[in-house]
Amino acid sequence: MVTHLRYIISFTLCTLIGSGLWAQIQRPIYPIPTITPEVQAEIEARHIWEPHIVRSSEELPKGVDNSLSKYFPPIFDQIGNSCSQASSIGYVFTYEMNRLLDRDASREENTFSYFYTWNFLNEGSGEGSFPVSGFSMTHINGAMSRTDFPDQLSSYCYYWESGYDKYIEAMHYRTKETVSIPLETQSDIILAKQYLAEGGCFTYSSYSSNWVINNHYTGPSVTGYKSLLTSLATEGAHALTIVGYDDLIEFIPANGDSIFYGAFIVVNSWGNTSHDKGRFYLPYSFFLQKREENYLSTSGTGAIVEYHEPKIVFKIKVTYSSRDDLSFILGVADKPYTESPTLSYTNNTMNSQGGNHPMPGSKTYVSEPYSLEFAFDFTDQLDKFETYTEPKYFLDIIRRETGEVGSGTIDYFSVIDYRKNPVQEYVCTSIDHTTLISGNNLFSIPTTKTRTVSASPISWIKNGSPSEQTHIVRTALGHYVKLDFINYNSETGELSIHYLYQPEGKNLSTY
Repeated sequence: MVTHLRYIISFTLCTLIGSGLWAQIQRPIYPIPTITPEVQAEIEARHIWEPHIVRSSEELPKGVDNSLSKYFPPIFDQIGNSCSQASSIGYVFTYEMNRLLDRDASREENTFSYFYTWNFLNEGSGEGSFPVSGFSMTHINGAMSRTDFPDQLSSYCYYWESGYDKYIEAMHYRTKETVSIPLETQSDIILAKQYLAEGGCFTYSSYSSNWVINNHYTGPSVTGYKSLLTSLATEGAHALTIVGYDDLIEFIPANGDSIFYGAFIVVNSWGNTSHDKGRFYLPYSFFLQKREENYLSTSGTGAIVEYHEPKIVFKIKVTYSSRDDLSFILGVADKPYTESPTLSYTNNTMNSQGGNHPMPGSKTYVSEPYSLEFAFDFTDQLDKFETYTEPKYFLDIIRRETGEVGSGTIDYFSVIDYRKNPVQEYVCTSIDHTTLISGNNLFSIPTTKTRTVSASPISWIKNGSPSEQTHIVRTALGHYVKLDFINYNSETGELSIHYLYQPEGKNLSTY
């Protein structure tokens, strides 16, 4: 089953080069995913990388290979249609995070699961994705390690991991920002080489269905690999990783007498036995030549990563039969009696994603009750509400009615404040396996206790007059009302209630 699924759920054509000079074993061709407005926004959010000190080509080393660093993970053979996440998260993110923390990528706990992001992005059916989408997702909720999300089973194209501890651990490892490395001019090539010489690596895309790679290159080189791409493919896009360069490589096109010098070092995700130890040379000249079709991307994408301490985290447990129905909006208000959030934020994870499967994944691989415990990081919104003295948190679960509608419950919701010592968890007490209805399902958690007020008339007296103090009281149905007291009659003990705040149109006798 694993081998079968590996080849039927692929993102792009992936060609495994055999041991002969031109021998090729073809991987299936799969459609290129559509660039949605959300993906386009992620692409446009990149900024062009700028070095602190600009160096000329002559000032740079003649060859660099960052894949030999202890920070770079072992070459792996991607499962299914996952090349974009394999490159962006499996290689680039893992390398950059280990470089930041000075960790050895040969240890599994120091590598990050490309399935963690891919399974949120592939609609539960093995569809393709884009590298920037993985970086965008890890910018919000971090990346899960391969220890917490192993990648041995191809069934994981459906699977979402469950467990608060795993999600909170993932939040520590984030993409801070993505950078664009242009690859269209000679100046761009020099800039890319400097990025690599300073220790970076980046993902790019190339058609790969009928490319030609000479696995017996014997020309000059600094880095010593034997595989050289000699002809671009014309279909079947594939994401790969540029990890270095070699200025001594010589490339003579089949239809010309000119010699082109220099090539990038590319790491593929087809296993260590593909090409030369999973690597091949990509001549600079392919980026510089005029071409009618976009057989090769005109820019690469790199990641600047950070180690992050989550401070405000939403902890949620949901049991639901069709996760594609659900999206989650996180919110906060500045007063405990407020009935709706003043600040709202839609997370880009589990946002009507994953296809018509139960929350953990396909019914083939998981058993009832189809529950998933997960978490969302709300820390990035903290600067917008840090001045709230009595915050009230909200979770709005939107259940849409399109396609095959599922059913289920919310079983738990809390907000955990890691700024407190000890850590404070605020629990939504109104949830008891509450059925999710069509449309909005709004749940809230005040962080201050309800104020209690004496019913004795004398309690409202101060120097013979009603107290000017403002009170917040809770109604029998659990809602909040803001009021003070006027028109006190000292003989009868009667007074009038003056409502400073009450929901518009509400009858307080039944509210």
